[in-house]
Amino acid sequence: MLADKRLQDVGIIFVCELQKRTIMKHAKKITTAIVLIAATFASCKKNYTCTCTTVIGTVSNTEVHNINDAYHSYAQNTCNNYQTQANNTLPGGTTCHL
Repeated sequence: MLADKRLQDVGIIFVCELQKRTIMKHAKKITTAIVLIAATFASCKKNYTCTCTTVIGTVSNTEVHNINDAYHSYAQNTCNNYQTQANNTLPGGTTCHL
């Protein structure tokens, strides 16, 4: 009787371990799919807005530049170029950000 109970317990443990492994396999596949989908959307071209604020003394001026249909890295570089241009041509300080 005790041997039957132990055999039954071993069978239950085996089934539970098998279920855990199956669940983990599916969880890994689902996680991989989510990561790939997120990466796909993150690398899409989008429309960005670069906002530049120039401060001269107590006066500030804000300009908005639209950067359309661009990857994030290109938009960031373009926005940085707006900042560099403004700082080279205008008095005061200019900061730009997406």
